[in-house]
Amino acid sequence: MMEFPKPYRLADKALSALNKRFIILFNRTKRTLMLDNFDELSVHRSMEALYKALNRECEAKFRELYCARYRELIMYLKHSWPEDDEVEELAEIYLANLLTEPNELTRYAYDSEVLRKRDRAIEGINSAPTKSDKDYEFEKALRYWSQQTGFYIDIIADDAAIQAMKDSGVKKVRWHTQEDERVCQDCEDHKGKIYDIDDVPPKEHLRCRCWLEPIA
Repeated sequence: MMEFPKPYRLADKALSALNKRFIILFNRTKRTLMLDNFDELSVHRSMEALYKALNRECEAKFRELYCARYRELIMYLKHSWPEDDEVEELAEIYLANLLTEPNELTRYAYDSEVLRKRDRAIEGINSAPTKSDKDYEFEKALRYWSQQTGFYIDIIADDAAIQAMKDSGVKKVRWHTQEDERVCQDCEDHKGKIYDIDDVPPKEHLRCRCWLEPIA
């Protein structure tokens, strides 16, 4: 039997690719604003454009990741390639809910948080008195955006796998931890336990790397 796909291989690959793009986009925007001496109106316009671009990049990669992770599990479980149109439609429906509804783990709605992070970055840059302070605000905004993206990358990888298992007829799953020093007590308590796939306990914290193995 083929080896169970590594749970976060695709997620890590997606996040790495996005982080490279984030750095390029943030640096490009900062260079443009330096030429305008960080004029407040220019900051507002440029940061609005930046966050629209960031959001587009993320939504495209989120959709790609959901489809790839779903297909990976279907291939493992059913040894057949799912219909591309059906998978893409499933991803669209899933993301429409994920990005607009408050999430149990992040405790905010993604779309609303995009605007909040944008406005906070604009305020920070405009209020920073020196170039080094403005550089720091850019670094902070980049860090916050990357962190949020990492949260959602993991959530998408988990949800796509669960949906693929359900669609393949899996009824029960076993909870696995990463078995390293970073495993928290909450996760350790679930280790090795078997759950009905419709009654899996929610994860207790962000960036949890516990994963589910289909067993029946």
